[in-house]
Amino acid sequence: MAAVDILKILDKYDLSNITDDDRRQYYDEERKWSRNCNDLPGPVTLWYDATKIMMSKICIPNLPRDDHDAVSLAKHMIGLIFDQSRDGNYQAVEYENLYGLFYDMLIRMVELGPGIGHAAIWIAIFHNGDFKEYYMKLPKDKIRKMLNALKKEYYYKGDSDDPESKYTTRVQSALECVIDRAVSEEMLKSNHEDFLDLFMYYLTNFLKSDEPIYNMTHTLGMKIWYKYGRTPFKRITNPEIYRKYLKLISDCLHDKDVPNNEKRVKELVSNLKYIFNGIEEEKLFPDLYMDLVDFVITMCNKTTGLPPHQFIESIGYLWFHTKEDVVKNKTVIFDGMAPKIAELLENLSDYSICDLRLIKPALYNILGPAMNNSKEHAALWIRIITSGIHIQGCAEAMYYAIREQEKFLKWKNYPSEAKNLFQHFSKVTKVTYEEEKKRESTIGYYENFLKYFLEQVKKAKLIPDLFEELLHYSLKILEDKNEEFYRLAEVAADHFDGLVFKKHRELVMEAIRGVTKLLRVEAEWNIRRCCALQEIVCNALDSINDCKSLTSEDFDALVDLCDASLSGDFITPDGNIPGTEYYRIYIVAVFKTFKLLSDSGDMSKAKSIVAKVLELIGHDEDSVADMASNQIFIVGQGKGGADCLAPHLPLIIDLYLDKETYNLLSVIQQVYPQNDEAVADRFQNLFASIESGDSSIRSYCLQLLTKVAGHQPKLFTKENVDTLMEVMFEGDPNQQVSYIMVIDLLAEKNTQVVFHKLDDLMDKEYSEYTFYHLHSILRKIAVKSDEKTAERIVNRFIKVLSGPEHQTNTILIISELRGLVATHKPLVNKHKQLIVDLKEGSSNQNIRDTATGLIDLLEGRSLETLAVGIDQQQDDIENLDTRVTTNENNINTVTQEVGKQKEDIIGIKYEVNEQGQRINVLGEVIEETVLKVEEIDQKTLSHAPYWSRDVSKLMNPQADCDWRLLSSRLGYSNDDIRAWAQQSDPCMAMLNEWYATHKTSEASYGVLTALQEMDRMDAAVIVENAMKAADQVVEDEEFEYATPPPIFLSYQWSHQEEVKLLRKHLEMAGYQCWMDIGQMGGGDKLFEKIDTGIRAAKVIISCTTEKYAKSPNCNREVNLAVNLRKPIIPLLLENCTWPPPGSMGPIFSEYLYIQFFQRNSQEATPDDRYWPIPKFQELLMQLSMNGIVPDESKVEEMYNNWWMPLVEEIKIDKSNTAGGGKNKTQPPTTTGDKKEEKSPEVFISYQWDKQKNIMLLYKRLTELGYHCWMDIHQMGGGDSLYDKIDRGIRGCRVVLSCITEKYALSANCRREVSLCDALKRPIIPLLLENTVWPPKGPMSMAFTELLYIDFHSDPAVQEKWSGPKFEEMRAKIRQILPDPDQASVDSVPESKPKSKTEHKSETKENETKVMPEKKEPESKGNKTKPIDDTPAKKTSYVKSATPGTKTARPKDNPQPVADQTPAPAPAPADQSTPLTEVSKESSPDKSGSESPSVSPAYTGSPRKPKPVRPISGSAKKTSKSCSIL
Repeated sequence: MAAVDILKILDKYDLSNITDDDRRQYYDEERKWSRNCNDLPGPVTLWYDATKIMMSKICIPNLPRDDHDAVSLAKHMIGLIFDQSRDGNYQAVEYENLYGLFYDMLIRMVELGPGIGHAAIWIAIFHNGDFKEYYMKLPKDKIRKMLNALKKEYYYKGDSDDPESKYTTRVQSALECVIDRAVSEEMLKSNHEDFLDLFMYYLTNFLKSDEPIYNMTHTLGMKIWYKYGRTPFKRITNPEIYRKYLKLISDCLHDKDVPNNEKRVKELVSNLKYIFNGIEEEKLFPDLYMDLVDFVITMCNKTTGLPPHQFIESIGYLWFHTKEDVVKNKTVIFDGMAPKIAELLENLSDYSICDLRLIKPALYNILGPAMNNSKEHAALWIRIITSGIHIQGCAEAMYYAIREQEKFLKWKNYPSEAKNLFQHFSKVTKVTYEEEKKRESTIGYYENFLKYFLEQVKKAKLIPDLFEELLHYSLKILEDKNEEFYRLAEVAADHFDGLVFKKHRELVMEAIRGVTKLLRVEAEWNIRRCCALQEIVCNALDSINDCKSLTSEDFDALVDLCDASLSGDFITPDGNIPGTEYYRIYIVAVFKTFKLLSDSGDMSKAKSIVAKVLELIGHDEDSVADMASNQIFIVGQGKGGADCLAPHLPLIIDLYLDKETYNLLSVIQQVYPQNDEAVADRFQNLFASIESGDSSIRSYCLQLLTKVAGHQPKLFTKENVDTLMEVMFEGDPNQQVSYIMVIDLLAEKNTQVVFHKLDDLMDKEYSEYTFYHLHSILRKIAVKSDEKTAERIVNRFIKVLSGPEHQTNTILIISELRGLVATHKPLVNKHKQLIVDLKEGSSNQNIRDTATGLIDLLEGRSLETLAVGIDQQQDDIENLDTRVTTNENNINTVTQEVGKQKEDIIGIKYEVNEQGQRINVLGEVIEETVLKVEEIDQKTLSHAPYWSRDVSKLMNPQADCDWRLLSSRLGYSNDDIRAWAQQSDPCMAMLNEWYATHKTSEASYGVLTALQEMDRMDAAVIVENAMKAADQVVEDEEFEYATPPPIFLSYQWSHQEEVKLLRKHLEMAGYQCWMDIGQMGGGDKLFEKIDTGIRAAKVIISCTTEKYAKSPNCNREVNLAVNLRKPIIPLLLENCTWPPPGSMGPIFSEYLYIQFFQRNSQEATPDDRYWPIPKFQELLMQLSMNGIVPDESKVEEMYNNWWMPLVEEIKIDKSNTAGGGKNKTQPPTTTGDKKEEKSPEVFISYQWDKQKNIMLLYKRLTELGYHCWMDIHQMGGGDSLYDKIDRGIRGCRVVLSCITEKYALSANCRREVSLCDALKRPIIPLLLENTVWPPKGPMSMAFTELLYIDFHSDPAVQEKWSGPKFEEMRAKIRQILPDPDQASVDSVPESKPKSKTEHKSETKENETKVMPEKKEPESKGNKTKPIDDTPAKKTSYVKSATPGTKTARPKDNPQPVADQTPAPAPAPADQSTPLTEVSKESSPDKSGSESPSVSPAYTGSPRKPKPVRPISGSAKKTSKSCSIL
């Protein structure tokens, strides 16, 4: 047989109808052919024909299933063809032609279904290795043809009854051959778009198919996904491809027949993410941003198909991960995308879309970086905020939008938009999220948005335009009792500030009436609601400054507000303290109302609330009672207040006798004339107040007694006069005149109660100020006395006249003698010659006239003299009348002239308006001219780079940091700047000159650095991007830097000259410094050398100013230094707040600064140094302590002995020390090895307002040999806060706590007291001011059981620090510490060592026993009793909780209790705190940090300690708030 006979055999059988017998017959014929054929394998054309026969047999629609005999036979026949052709060793092209037939067979089978049988044959063909190799080398077009053939609907067309799942399994396995197993890397690259097309086809075209078909096609698509490393869109850079697939997915989502199957939707979302990953990877966002926005808008507006939320959020994911450099400064993106986003928010119907991560990435990651400072962009940004602010899902995005883009939002240009925005914001009245955490965070975003928005509007001075909206928004929330939004109402109310009553009268009264209405409605206590109401009331009342602008209805509204505030409970339910809205509003409203009513002179309207306020004086809370009494005090001081309070005077007297407060006594003496009967009934009780220990009460009591003595003198008794005389000599001698005045009035109308005190009045010494009233009393007594008594008094008068002449006193005595002429003329006449001599001998005309009057009276000529005087006065009155008439005529003339000038001014005003219109027209002409000139400049200026034009547009507008400052930074003179100012584009002209005279690299770096230091980051970004683009052209060679110096000078360029001078002097002191102008050269990479300098430095000197704190570069330097743990020494070059505001604040709050500027002329230097000389010495000390050694060969003569500090000699009075100053040993002073000294034993805790007095105390204790700790002597610049204070307290043995009102409120002082209490350190309280005891606040617990030493009664003690109180303090110190000299004696080593037992017992004894005090010299017969040598007990400091009562000392401690004086209530003085004050909390010096082991203020010898100058504290600013008075 011949080889060709195989064709007949193959063609003989019909595979669609083959039977088992047919199959066996075929195998027999094939074996027979194989055995008998002698010309195998035959020509290649034979197998071409055989393959074609097989194609006709296999590629039929009804091919049986894969397990049928026909399929098995077909697979066998194909194997025969492959085997025989393989043995033929044909040409390669012949094999390609043969395999090409099989390729066509595969295409045809796909077109027919493929069926299960086809799939089996497909797999059999690819099992042939030669065909698989052939397929993997197919050209691009044939692969495309195959992949396109696979894009079809898959379904089974055969007659098999196999389940569909089996079909999909077989077909999937077959198709994997061409998309997975037989796919090469080259094929994937060359046919990337074809595979991608098939991938998208599989994932999108079968969404509506049955589950098996969908699973099959999805799996096939994922095979392609894996083939491309899970990034199928990688290296796809054609935007049209992405647009095509976005459209494809959009169509799927709009197809209403696509089932809403969770699994399929999730996989379709993943498919969309693959597209977005490609866009992100290939940075195609600038090409597709509009398509993406359109996709989102289409999804939001669609009404059919799948829900769009997951797909929309995928776009938000893309926006979120878009790199900033992709969109930075691409304004075209903003121009196209921003209106679309605004349109989306304006037309959005399904607000749940905004709950997705969509809007915030659009603003934060895309539009924000692409935005510029043009008005168009700002307007679009405001439109977006306005359209989205009322949507709760946009709260976070809008908060970002208002916060981050603040520099672009010039609200003064958009007043109507600001108002419209707030109106949209007002629509937000609730948040509907069920999850509490999400609801809280959303409300928080709204709160922060409102804060930022209102602050920006406030800077633009547009808040007055929003007053009405702010008020209505706040009141609406409060009326609705919307507790979650109370915080927003508080923010709005806080900005309801700056009202002008004349302009906003109706709004102010509406606010008052609105709050009144809310106070009368029951509401659950809420601190936010309370603060909101308080802010509204405070801001409204602050606008009312004049009672004249108020009507009767306005006063009624204010009184109604006060009445409403008095109707509620003052005590908070949670804290059990006064603080509810009723209490807070009561304080400000009642004070303001009483003040306005008082100014108006009509307090009658206050009658309805006065009674309620009086009831509050008996309140259980002292603060409420004190407040009420202060308010009654105001009523009493006001016009008409006495009439208002007169009916309540009996109650006020009862309250005073119960409370004993000075303000109530002041009210009593004010109201007394209107209700004298009330005082008469309780006069003796009130009189007892004259013996009060409170000087304020005694003062007001004297005022009351003065009025009673003049009006009801009969109420006084002799005992009262005795008491007055006794008390008068107990207090200040200068106050004696007040007591004498009362007695003087009594001597006039109730002389009998004064007679018995004549001897005291005559014999005792009185203050010179009592002279008049004292002799008036004597004269009144003499008038009603017998001749003998009168003669005694006259003799006293004559004795005064006989003495040295005193103008005032002499005249007074002569006048008193005239008063005696009527009753005792003979007695006076006896001394007539003395009066005559006085008249003739005195050089004082007044004395001569007064003496003449007395002589005339004695001689009966007084009436004639009086007539002459009357005539003279009448002449004077006539002259005065003439002058008044003349002035009246002159005033009329001036009035007429003013009227004429007013008319002239009106005419000028019209002319000015006309000139303004002409100027506007001229401005338009100038703008057109400027544009033309710029066009010419662009053609003529050529030296500057291309980007200079953009920089010029930003720098030309006049501002603080415009082109003029840039010119100065670049070193140009004022003449140069003036010349450029005459050109149309001055900045461009300057840059052209700069680049014409400098190397381009150096010039660009100089401009960039100058712009960054000026904080013009908008222009700096343009230069920096241009430099980065230039860096990519060629690569720089590696550059090795020299070793940087150990000191790094960090500064801001505007203070470069000052820092240069600092570096000069540091180098003169032997220190090498790193400064950028010395180490940075042209062409250096940005920040590289700075990084090297900081890393190599041992210390960073931070030259701090306000501009330094704001500089981005300076912030980078400080942050790097902190991260590298480099020591930082801050130098404050100008007077600014500390710590500086901004990102440096948290860092520098832990450091102390060195004040490096001269505050006054005393700190001035004769040369160009701008720092105080001791401060530079302090800087050198800090450098030395940080291990920096100067180069002695470079130290100049000025700084040869810089380490020798200024020494203030403290002389020690040895006689005042316990041991007479006779120390057995003297602590050696060494300059070699330093041994660590023990910590100071006496710690002085104080508040900085008393620093001057405390420094004197420190000096005094040091003189006495005590080793004391005081912050300004233990800390320096660069020291860390709190550490030094902690060490000082832990190392001390006793703490002197200097108590003042501010001390009790100071946070740092509270920390010190708390630490002392926790460490069980003994505390000795020194009361330096008149305040309550124990002090209010957190310190009260620590001081409740302690007795204070009263240093406030005599202010001179705080200057000298001596006297009984000071010795009392020393005695208490001795109970804890031995005398310094005795301690020195005890420290001398003995010749005989002690045993351990002896040493332990002695140590224990020293810790528990109190050292006995040595006897001091006796003086004035008084003996000082030595303190008993018994252990000190805490019970010796126990004090009754009630001020003014004494508690007996326990019997086990016989020491006498120190004399205690209870602290009186504060006097009625203005206690308001100034807006700025130096406080301990705000001062960086009142804090601790690490310092050298040996204190700079203590050298080891008590004779000459070395004081360190105190570092000044920074001013603490108090914010404006509605403080509770």
